[in-house]
Amino acid sequence: MELLVIYKLKENCTDTFIKEIYEADLPETIRRESGCLGYDYFVSAEKGNTVVMLEKWETKEAQTLHLGQPHMKRLREIKDKYAVDTIIKEF
Repeated sequence: MELLVIYKLKENCTDTFIKEIYEADLPETIRRESGCLGYDYFVSAEKGNTVVMLEKWETKEAQTLHLGQPHMKRLREIKDKYAVDTIIKEF
């Protein structure tokens, strides 16, 4: 299962958003979760306030378990500070 998550951020918040995510060690923590096959962030070259995240999981169940992990609360707190919209596409 793969997800494409598009974060539309408040103006001039992209660097701070990314910095807080990495300071909280969220990408590495999530990559260590059972069933995680990939978890990466990308900043749009054309739309500076857009961050794309690609997730790959062995199963839908593994991704569902991921959403309930304690560190996901921290990710939601960061997202709530900076994101004005989140679009999720499942493949």
